[in-house]
Amino acid sequence: MKKLSKKEKKRIDEDARSLSFSYTFLYIATIIFYVSLNSFTFYVFDMKFSYNIFILPFIFFLIDVILKEVGYKSGVIATIIGTIMFVVMNFLLDLIFGENFTLDSYFGICFAFFISNFLNLLIYNYMLANFKTPLPLVIINLVFACLIYNLFYYLVTLNLSFTTTLWSSFLAVTGIEVLICAICGILINLVQRGVD
Repeated sequence: MKKLSKKEKKRIDEDARSLSFSYTFLYIATIIFYVSLNSFTFYVFDMKFSYNIFILPFIFFLIDVILKEVGYKSGVIATIIGTIMFVVMNFLLDLIFGENFTLDSYFGICFAFFISNFLNLLIYNYMLANFKTPLPLVIINLVFACLIYNLFYYLVTLNLSFTTTLWSSFLAVTGIEVLICAICGILINLVQRGVD
């Protein structure tokens, strides 16, 4: 294998930093879009849903792209920055619109968002290191991350108990997100492995 010169290594490092910054910026913009859509709702069979359910799989998709293209360290940094932006945006929107907010709901949101993103990152990193990332496993990983976030969101933030309403809306959201995760999984498998 050809040994890289210092100039080539420096160029690769600069390209990786630039790519990492670009993907992290896109990831944060998607999070801001996700939080902004929380107020816009629609009804299906007397169940109220927010339009942001269509954006959630793309958040996990972008973390996986960052991991695959730039590396694990950049994925972890993006997850931490994204979690901070997620909480800040929720707080600002609640402050602007005069919504009541409690500290425990913000910890719940922060915990749900960080854990779902970080588990998605860990599982996908493991798959990249040990498998050739078959499409069904990639889709299952994305769906799993969405399920974790939604379950925490429903239980902690919305204070719903295990009732019929919780499960019917949870399953409806999951059905929509599975379709979006399938599209995201196909797109992730088209991304070439980057520098790590």
